[in-house]
Amino acid sequence: MEKENKETPKAVRNFDPKDYTRNDEVSKGLAATHEQVNDYYMSGEVIRTKYESTLPRNPQKKPK
Repeated sequence: MEKENKETPKAVRNFDPKDYTRNDEVSKGLAATHEQVNDYYMSGEVIRTKYESTLPRNPQKKPK
């Protein structure tokens, strides 16, 4: 009997600015999504929350 592969697929990479010039499907998808999120953010639709300063991605609040 063959073993079933029960592993959950995991994300293998994040957006890279070079994705704008690559031609594979993942790069095109990452570039398009990045562009959409960037446009949405720059339009002012995204409003900072009172929790913004506690988020790990905030460079001013790096853990010591």
